Amino acid sequence: LGNFISLFEEHIKLKDHYASMVDGMDRILNIDEFYGYFRDAVIKNPELTLDEFLNDISLQSDQDQIEEDAITIMSIHAAKGLEFEHLFVIGLEEEFFPLLGEGCNMEEERRLGYVAITRAKSNLTLCYVDSRFYKGRRKMIDKSRFLGEAGLIQDTSLKITKQAAFKKGDLVKHKIFGIGRVQAANKSGKEYKLLINFGGNKKEILSSFVQSI
Repeated sequence: LGNFISLFEEHIKLKDHYASMVDGMDRILNIDEFYGYFRDAVIKNPELTLDEFLNDISLQSDQDQIEEDAITIMSIHAAKGLEFEHLFVIGLEEEFFPLLGEGCNMEEERRLGYVAITRAKSNLTLCYVDSRFYKGRRKMIDKSRFLGEAGLIQDTSLKITKQAAFKKGDLVKHKIFGIGRVQAANKSGKEYKLLINFGGNKKEILSSFVQSI
């Protein structure tokens, strides 16, 4: 196989094929990297066959290059067959996980949920939020039904408590603007005049129109 790459390029002229393309240089660099990897493999094992080489690279993935102390970010699909000592699953909210709407396959979503939580060896952390800034506005969202189905939570509704006083930093909920954070609170008669940041949209609202979270 020592001369395979030279003969292949001489007859196929793969790099010439990509040279005139807009991203041709990037493609050629990738080809050169592959050629270099192939030559190194032959040097390390002169008895290597083409079938063995192709089989070897087909079984490799980016995961093989990750060191033990690295943090890996990947989709659930990419995590199939892998396991991690410490695992964080994020986005456990309705409409995100599971996806809802036309074309949604709930059983497939549920199966992916099972795949996700079974990737953990020692520690599993499931994460969700009460609202997201989505498509230009702050939107209240419910916790994923999967949390309830798994018996991890008893109540998927957002817990709201009444509060007599407000201060900077408090999280509040408004019926129209959703969830925001208090930027300033000034006493105004029997209630407070609040400056609230709703995902970048600041509003002055009396405290009687919001609820503390």
